[in-house]
Amino acid sequence: MLLQQAVNALTLGSLYALIAIGLAITFSILDVANFAQGSMVVWGAYLGVVFAVAAGLGFWLLMLGAMCLDRVRPRHPGLPEPDPIRVVMQVSDRVAVLNHGELIAEGSPEVVRRDRGVIAAYLGESA
Repeated sequence: MLLQQAVNALTLGSLYALIAIGLAITFSILDVANFAQGSMVVWGAYLGVVFAVAAGLGFWLLMLGAMCLDRVRPRHPGLPEPDPIRVVMQVSDRVAVLNHGELIAEGSPEVVRRDRGVIAAYLGESA
């Protein structure tokens, strides 16, 4: 019983640490706390449980498999990584741009792309 509680505590603590690290990285890069990142954690956990139950695997075996898949996935050094901003602009109907937590532009991607406030905030005043 004590061993099971220790494993449960380690699992839950690892999940909390993963969420905290994701928030910290997002905040350190963007200076905005992106709490939508939590929905991605929940989605990943849900898919992990569905696949674990369907395959009859345990949690730790599933975690080991996920880590191995990340290491062996094909990487193409000649191809650039996709630009997340370009992807967002292609799939969005409406975009809101923040600068230090203040809304500076909102509208369709074409309108936001040409907005002088966005250009000044992200490319500098001289751009």
